Amino acid sequence: MNHIKMKIQVNKLSGSRRGWFVFLGVIFSVIILGFSQSCNKNDFNFSKMSDPEWSPTWAIPLIHSKLSLLDILKKGNNIFVEDSLTHMLTLEYAARLFSENAQQFFLIPDQKIIKFESSALFIIVLPFDSVINEFSTPYSFSLAQEGQRLDSILVKSALMKINIFSQINHKAKVSISIPNATKNGKMFKTTLALDYSGTLPVENNVNLDFSGFNILLDNSPGHTNEINANIRIAVYGDSNPNLSPYTFSAKCDLVNIKFSKLFGFLGKYEFPLVDTLTLSLFKNSIQGGIHLEEIDMFMKTSNSIGMPIELNFLDLLAFSAKNPPYTVDIADHPLFPNPLVIPSPDINHIGIKIDTTFQFGENNSNIIDAINMSPEYIYFNVIGKSNPANNGAYQNFILDTSRLAVDLKLKLPLFGSISGFFIEDTVNFNFDIPSQAKMVEFKVRTLNHFPLDAELQIYFADQNYKILDSLFSGKNHNIIVAAPVSGPPDYRVIDKPPIEPFIFSPDPFLAADLERLRQSKFLLIKAKMSTYKSDLVKIYVDDWLDVQMAAKLQFGTQN
Repeated sequence: MNHIKMKIQVNKLSGSRRGWFVFLGVIFSVIILGFSQSCNKNDFNFSKMSDPEWSPTWAIPLIHSKLSLLDILKKGNNIFVEDSLTHMLTLEYAARLFSENAQQFFLIPDQKIIKFESSALFIIVLPFDSVINEFSTPYSFSLAQEGQRLDSILVKSALMKINIFSQINHKAKVSISIPNATKNGKMFKTTLALDYSGTLPVENNVNLDFSGFNILLDNSPGHTNEINANIRIAVYGDSNPNLSPYTFSAKCDLVNIKFSKLFGFLGKYEFPLVDTLTLSLFKNSIQGGIHLEEIDMFMKTSNSIGMPIELNFLDLLAFSAKNPPYTVDIADHPLFPNPLVIPSPDINHIGIKIDTTFQFGENNSNIIDAINMSPEYIYFNVIGKSNPANNGAYQNFILDTSRLAVDLKLKLPLFGSISGFFIEDTVNFNFDIPSQAKMVEFKVRTLNHFPLDAELQIYFADQNYKILDSLFSGKNHNIIVAAPVSGPPDYRVIDKPPIEPFIFSPDPFLAADLERLRQSKFLLIKAKMSTYKSDLVKIYVDDWLDVQMAAKLQFGTQN
């Protein structure tokens, strides 16, 4: 007899199928994994298949797979969390709604610290003598919002761009100083030369590094965010004639300002937090029938910004396209805390991060009703606001490292009941069976340590998704029988007496059936899940399912 190969291939489930490895789909997921990975074929030890007897026949082991949720967790699935004491599993969904540091939202515009211009500068200086002219120019910092108050700025980086323009036909020096801008105890001061060499005008430009300077601003009555800059013009006498009045200008622009620290009243800022949390648990569901006993949603804030902040919920909605009431407003509860006040460090705790967690459960939200609707996603529309009272007397501070982060976590302990929860999905399929085969019979043996029943139907479809055949005929498609469980508080699977295996065989596929299967490109899978007697159960990390599957082939006459 020629060597004949039989190949039945189901493509591995992609990352988008992760929802199969969850509370409702875990048992059927293990079966599908068995198809895709063909685990431990050499360990297969399947008892002789029952009649009808075929001749010649081959009995081929396809799968022997024993998987627990712990095995699935080791494959990189990071949405399950194991309780270290009870080993019960909780399903967690997490999302970062917002994370921004202060440097991203508090921007200091470029400032024109000095803009001094005069066309009537009278200077009379004798040879070998000198004349000093001094001017003080007050300047109020220009900020993004009206009502913002800056008491001090520690400059992380900035550039001071100085331009001196003069029609003075004598040698001169110009000194610029800012008394309230200091670095290492010394005020900012620089001197530029104006060397007349027979050509007018005389001009000097310089760019100076302004990093590390601490600026103190005057906010006393009658002053707002104000500093003073001083200009000192020294003109040295020579034999050149007096051409008064002279034109003179000095400009100092502070640009590309980054701060290390800011103190003052920093105003009102809004932080939009809009996101969608997709719940893969319900992605493939087509009909609900689930009730989880304990559901909580947590919002964690991490704040090192020294400003009062509150979060206002505009929308917090769960949506289902398949199950009524289709939309649940999670925040529509009389005890739902809206707005949330975010604790902030005070002036005595600069650089300290304050972490706070807000919990939304059955006592202050509609999260239980929302999740038991089996929603595909939860939509968040939240606005964060700084200084909501807009009280200019508040003393705020921010550092360049100050940050506000908002994280969301939904915790679904695998404790509840299921009655008729339907899921469906489609996977690629390739049925490459020898042309000599005239009949194929499948046989499946399961030993189930999960408290879940699974009724299953698999349809074989062509490339246009037209159904060609089904795996099971008749009404009984209960391929996995739930293990019995104990009562509260543990609801664990009962091991004694030992769990009995469950064996089933679909009707054999005849020659015409096999021809249809060879045209299959997809499997359309529909499954119905229920807990043991629809009672409360808990899922533990050491629950498992053992699946064995074999195929028996009958061949026609060989040439």
